[in-house]
Amino acid sequence: MPVTFQANAVTVSQDINITADGTPEFDEIFQVIVRSDTSGGLDDIDPNRSAANISVSDDDSGSFRFDDTAYSVDEGVGIFNARILRPGATAGYVTLLVTISPATATYPEDYRQEEVLVEFAPGQDEATVSIVIVADNDIQEGDETFVMSLTVQSQFGTVDPDYDEATVTILDSTSVFSLSTNSPTVVESDPGYVEITIRRSGSTNTDTFVSLRTVDGTATHSGDFQGFNIKTFSFPSGTAELTFRIPIDDNDFEEDEEETFSVYVLSEGGQVIQDSRLIITIIDDDGYFFFVPTSNEDREDGIVTYRTSEDSGTVSIKVQRTGNANGYGSVRATTTDYSAEADDDYQPLNGRVISFRPAITTAEFNVDIVNDDNPENDESFFIELSLAQNGVVIEPRKALVIIESNDGRIRRAGPLSGTAIIGIAVGVGGLAIIALIAGIACFLLLRRAPVPRKPPLPRGPGPVPQYGIPLDPRITGINPYQYQQRVAGYYPY
Repeated sequence: MPVTFQANAVTVSQDINITADGTPEFDEIFQVIVRSDTSGGLDDIDPNRSAANISVSDDDSGSFRFDDTAYSVDEGVGIFNARILRPGATAGYVTLLVTISPATATYPEDYRQEEVLVEFAPGQDEATVSIVIVADNDIQEGDETFVMSLTVQSQFGTVDPDYDEATVTILDSTSVFSLSTNSPTVVESDPGYVEITIRRSGSTNTDTFVSLRTVDGTATHSGDFQGFNIKTFSFPSGTAELTFRIPIDDNDFEEDEEETFSVYVLSEGGQVIQDSRLIITIIDDDGYFFFVPTSNEDREDGIVTYRTSEDSGTVSIKVQRTGNANGYGSVRATTTDYSAEADDDYQPLNGRVISFRPAITTAEFNVDIVNDDNPENDESFFIELSLAQNGVVIEPRKALVIIESNDGRIRRAGPLSGTAIIGIAVGVGGLAIIALIAGIACFLLLRRAPVPRKPPLPRGPGPVPQYGIPLDPRITGINPYQYQQRVAGYYPY
């Protein structure tokens, strides 16, 4: 092939056509040699540069590459798939090796393969490499990475140097749950519930769930709040927090001013996670109404005793309120007869309202006593508290009022004490047992003793009845059988 230099030219280019044969083969080499053109009189050729070797790389098997240089995969995906592309020629069988090298992710804790072979058949332009990803959901460790490298293991084929490596990021899917509330201390009746927020930190790109449990403290789920053993909340992908409410019971019995219970996050095994504990305090807002005795001796068996004279005209009764006394409150008082009778001995109360203003803790009221001239013993009646507003009635809720008589006394049985009633019952029972034993003994003796018989009276003058026994004028008004028995001496005249 002649090469012509123009005048003053120092370089010249010459194209050589390379033929694509479409057959997978090894790289090939040919040589280009420069010779002088003797016809032109030029024979000054540098012998060290008179020849050049030309290498022809075979591209009939194609060039291979990852479809991207960076991937992200969720920790819980199980298997990660990456695509390997074969653009251009697809002739021949080609084997590729994918090498997996650790970065912040480690083998085998985070992934399970170090090398993967990938084979391409003739005409195949795409393949997939699969890598097992380990889901360590119980460990919060952040995102981690490893690197995939692509090399050709067969005689033919090449790798695109711009896509021969790819970085894979494993996204941490571990979710850590915590509990919080804007108000860990709540009043029993207002608002009547506690609002709790469940927060999810870590990965939020998967669907998951969390289970909670309430645990009694001084507050109990049977009367102070509506607890649960296990309650499950679902977190869809992308959800970072949920809010729910636990109802608080506004009960009507005496209790501590402050009571507590706890809420826990449960592990997958159903055990409470101690670090997740949230303590809720319930403030009792009830007021407590009860009678106040004049002394310790005037209270027995939950009943307060008041004493007054018949001629006093009134008896003063005191009611106290403890607990929450911030608002208005009230309680009703009702009387019932015992030995004293309403209207005759005292003026009855039919649900009289005893009111308490805010911050007032004690109230007194009077019951009118009737002074009569009838000789009588001491008499008594009861007063009972009920129907409290903004509070509850506690013991002692009942009072006994004894009216001491100022007239002549009569012997009349008054109220019996419990000890006296028990003594009488024991005495009567003992007498009954003795009488029963004596009756049984008499019965047995009579059954064994012979019955004495008297000889029949001799017949005398006078009418003879149908039973053949003479009538005695002293015996009248009885039937014949009784007459016969009396004659025989069994019945007295």
